[in-house]
Amino acid sequence: MAPPATRRKVIAITTFIKVWVPKLGLRIKGIIYNGYDEKKATLAEKTNPNIIEQITGVPTLGIIPRGRNIDVETGQVGNCLEIIQDNIDFSLLLK
Repeated sequence: MAPPATRRKVIAITTFIKVWVPKLGLRIKGIIYNGYDEKKATLAEKTNPNIIEQITGVPTLGIIPRGRNIDVETGQVGNCLEIIQDNIDFSLLLK
């Protein structure tokens, strides 16, 4: 079973998408998950994108791994562009 914090995140995301997005008149093209570390990912982190997609019907646009040489405070972007190009399905955004 997923840790309580992970379950709360899934519940919060799915509730927002299923309840609040329609009430606010918004349209979500997809979800991008970031900061993913495949070596340290728990079972919940590995399966949550598929579960959230099944519950909400909102596709996963991509799962962004942790970047290297990225420092927000100094504005160092490291390999951000490469990561985004390699991990985001832009065709889903253009539908």
